[in-house]
Amino acid sequence: FITVLVFSLFICSKASAVNVDQLLKINIKPFEAIDFYFSYAIDEKAYSLNSKLTTTGIFGKIYPFSGIYKVEGKVEKGNLYPRKYDSYTKSRFNKRKRQF
Repeated sequence: FITVLVFSLFICSKASAVNVDQLLKINIKPFEAIDFYFSYAIDEKAYSLNSKLTTTGIFGKIYPFSGIYKVEGKVEKGNLYPRKYDSYTKSRFNKRKRQF
């Protein structure tokens, strides 16, 4: 889904580069639940996606979780080709790091 969204913005945009930063604060009334930060940048030659997800409030105390995800790649003939993927997740009992 994210790749399609980024690709659509790239194709529909008349500018040669697109940069977007978003911070979503998700609440399950009346409690804070998740902070989700998402950013992406794309131009004719390269793209990058970065996101961070963290449980907050009472949910963060019940199930502490954070995840950081990064993807970088090239754009060629309108297609996205990932070159690098990194993820780091941490919960109460586990820490995981992945790189491709």
